[in-house]
Amino acid sequence: MSSRCQSALKGDLPALDKAIQEVPLYNVDQIAKMKADFFTLNATGKETIGNYLDRTAGPSGMFTIYNDTVERGSRAGIYYRSSRNPLGANSTNYLLLHEMMHWILDGSETFLAKHLGLNAIGDQPRDDELNSLYFNSGCLDPG
Repeated sequence: MSSRCQSALKGDLPALDKAIQEVPLYNVDQIAKMKADFFTLNATGKETIGNYLDRTAGPSGMFTIYNDTVERGSRAGIYYRSSRNPLGANSTNYLLLHEMMHWILDGSETFLAKHLGLNAIGDQPRDDELNSLYFNSGCLDPG
């Protein structure tokens, strides 16, 4: 993590450190053919977790199922495809940081953007892009 991100996220670092040790990571490349409804109640029909990730995560290929959905039967964790986002690659690390922040805050894209002090407008896809720009730039406000 860049020193700028360490400084910007200083208040979140203890929770991030804990999350790194505890958050389940699911490599969807290894479980792609399993039924998605085993992992999330938001799946449709006989959809596989691979199809679900491709449909919902978009080009990033990574998403988080938050703690609050566990009660409804979902398996909380961060889902990714190692073929798209090999853990350890710099771009993946910032994507993982983005998802880890969702995990510790248990919140939406808009909630995260507001937490980061960004100009959130309440539109989830636009606020997701704003958050991604922030993390991918090493925590510069895309203004």
